[in-house]
Amino acid sequence: MGSELPDGYRIKRLDDTVSTNADCLDAARSGEASGLWVIARRQSGGRGSRGRSWVSQEGNLFASLMLRDPAPAGVIAELTFVASLAVRDALARLAQRQGVSRTIALKWPNDVLVSGRKVSGILLESHEVDGERVVIIGIGVNCNSHPEETLHRATDLATEGIEASAEELLVEISASLSNYLATWNRGAGFEAIRQAWMDEATGIGQRIYVKMPGRELTGIFEDLASDGNLVLTLDDGSAVRLSAADIFFANQS
Repeated sequence: MGSELPDGYRIKRLDDTVSTNADCLDAARSGEASGLWVIARRQSGGRGSRGRSWVSQEGNLFASLMLRDPAPAGVIAELTFVASLAVRDALARLAQRQGVSRTIALKWPNDVLVSGRKVSGILLESHEVDGERVVIIGIGVNCNSHPEETLHRATDLATEGIEASAEELLVEISASLSNYLATWNRGAGFEAIRQAWMDEATGIGQRIYVKMPGRELTGIFEDLASDGNLVLTLDDGSAVRLSAADIFFANQS
């Protein structure tokens, strides 16, 4: 299967692990070259955004990509949008091939939705290893099961009629991510990424609820700023920019 990946990428497969992100970091510290994917059948300590746990049931995709010096430190956070676009495109291609009609959309900042429910999340981590910047892109996708009790409503590909094994999906994602990384071009091409993300995003122009530690806001999701921040227009007409938060749509139950 490794030959099916774009040039410069390869896979390390594990049966059991605590965290594929942690495995990628260990590989970087051991001198492994950039472009390593780590995929595991089972993950006991998966993490989501803001320190939450990621439920890791066998049969779903748990994978991480290790990149060395992918861009200047100031634009590393943009990789969240690059990766979520890649996952969204991979799922859309699979659905189209299988003749499945589903709305596959992006939700700020790092989620992919199918039929309005979360199917995938991205965890981006940046480390300094021997004086070099190492970035790890962790990707989780619910392929054949999903947790029921979650902050945001969840689903899985099988429930939505899309068939894909974890390894098949990783091949699709790796192809898309390679293309989007080239477009992004170490941050120089983020405007193209931003526009592509907005084309597939849900909630722009709509009223949303925003929850942050110690603060809650309501307003209109006005825009995605040039730095990836969410621009929220409050009821008094003022605008605030958010770099991280949980957002909920007005029609979300």
